[in-house]
Amino acid sequence: MVTPRDRRIIELEERYGLLTIPTLQHAEFRKCRPNAAVKVINRLCGMEMFRAHTLFGRRQYYRNGPALGPQNLPVAFAVLQYCVLSDNPKLTKEEMIRGYPFLPTEGQVYCGVGDGICQLRVSLGGASDALVRKLGGHHEGLYHVDGYRGLISAGKYSIKVLVPTDSKARQIDYYLDLSPPPYDVETVVIPDLFQLLCGVPTHASSRLPSGKGQSLAAGQVPRTADAD
Repeated sequence: MVTPRDRRIIELEERYGLLTIPTLQHAEFRKCRPNAAVKVINRLCGMEMFRAHTLFGRRQYYRNGPALGPQNLPVAFAVLQYCVLSDNPKLTKEEMIRGYPFLPTEGQVYCGVGDGICQLRVSLGGASDALVRKLGGHHEGLYHVDGYRGLISAGKYSIKVLVPTDSKARQIDYYLDLSPPPYDVETVVIPDLFQLLCGVPTHASSRLPSGKGQSLAAGQVPRTADAD
């Protein structure tokens, strides 16, 4: 029997393309014992709603389909971690078309932040100065769009750059200081993203520290979609 909570979990996986126990715990089991999420996900796997796949070490992730490839998995994982643990849901393509039809959606990832919108970029190791130049090119390519300019004028458009390490965040922040964009840009270090990229286990707590400002805790309950 599929319960209302089961349906919400299925919809969560459909939105992000994968689930992990910490994000599921945060989304649906904040007031429950830590093993509550494990029991439910195991039951749903037994019902063949999800399959378990190796994340890194002994950690697993769950999705309704085959394992993600080595390029797609870190990006999807970073977006899941940030959006769920910060309570800023990723916007689906349909939600983007309804709310922001003037913004490009192909290969892009956005989330809702208050009454505004935030574009997410995942940096997995490319040159930091090139990423900042890419942000500038993105802005120039959209500046002719009235709706885009309106969001910036109202302070309702921002970008979060999701990174694996503090050192990467500092590098990007350095180049952002040299060429400040006309909207808010923050770097956010994603828990366990470095371990995923290296394929090694971690015993660190799940937190979302940041390069400049934002810091979010998961345990108390942070390519465009292309990887730069």
